[in-house]
Amino acid sequence: SADQIAPLTPPETCAMLVTSRWTFSAAGLQNHRVDVMREDEAEKFLLELCPRIGENAPELAKNCGYLPLALRIAGSFLWVNGDSRVENYIKSLADRKKRLEMFDDSRKRAELPETEPELLATFELSYNALSEEDRKRWRMLGVFPASFAATAAQAVWETEESEAINSLGLFRRYSLIEYDEASSRYSLHDLLADFALAQVEEGEEVEARLKHASHYKDVLSAADDLYLEGGENILLGLKLFDIEWDNIRTGFTWVAANSANNADLTKLCAEYPDAGVYVLSLRQHPREKIRWLELSFVASREIGDRRGEGAALGNLGLAYADLGDARKAIEFYEQALVIDREIGDRRGEGADLG
Repeated sequence: SADQIAPLTPPETCAMLVTSRWTFSAAGLQNHRVDVMREDEAEKFLLELCPRIGENAPELAKNCGYLPLALRIAGSFLWVNGDSRVENYIKSLADRKKRLEMFDDSRKRAELPETEPELLATFELSYNALSEEDRKRWRMLGVFPASFAATAAQAVWETEESEAINSLGLFRRYSLIEYDEASSRYSLHDLLADFALAQVEEGEEVEARLKHASHYKDVLSAADDLYLEGGENILLGLKLFDIEWDNIRTGFTWVAANSANNADLTKLCAEYPDAGVYVLSLRQHPREKIRWLELSFVASREIGDRRGEGAALGNLGLAYADLGDARKAIEFYEQALVIDREIGDRRGEGADLG
């Protein structure tokens, strides 16, 4: 803190460098936030540590998240342990559930000095300083695959806006999340996200992922609604979709993979593709769209949602038409027509016939 460093201030002819994971300001000091390395810097650093990494440097740097400490551990390990194949080491780091353990083991086997910081210990320093409630909130952020808005954290935490902003601000000060002022969005470094998920307690990750998926189904629906308003809102809807696409796709993928024997997830799986049917038609490849709609159709049938079945069948027809498979498209339109007549959906009938 500023009070702790005040007695250490040197004469004007000298300079003082203070490093901390806790963000603070002090009179006379100029703050500079140290970011991860650029891609080219990270690759150069790895090759300086261990030239035999060679053409594998880009992939290894990516798996290290361009974090200097992780890069140093990986490069030093491969230099000291010449019998370890670079390709196999990279493959091991690709398993995100074991990646932090790999770095911890690599540090020990790299024969680095005891004074060198440990990656896990560095993360734990900030994490352990949080209250139990804030620890849980931060752990839940590990489910985000990409940057997110404050409203998304608020939805996952189910808290008031002011309280969410306070927690996010605290995590920034402890260097546990990043904030992009240009986009007003937050993010977790890949390795910090791994650490967060490694700390989750029983049932906690499922809770976080369900809230995450539910929120981004609503975001997908909001993007679709904006698009349908026309005018300038067309671009606003597509912009919202594009910036949240990684979160939307992750939400649906998790729901679809875990919906068996869970009525709430099955319902969510059925609703997801239809929530953004228009923007998805502009952004998804027909093959991906077909996969989503097939899952939605099965889910709709399981919960007895005939309207959902009909919508999925009609949209499957449109997807096959986009692929140029008119016969397959007609088959789905005819199946949708049967359902729409059965439930008395005259608008649906017209769409199917059209």
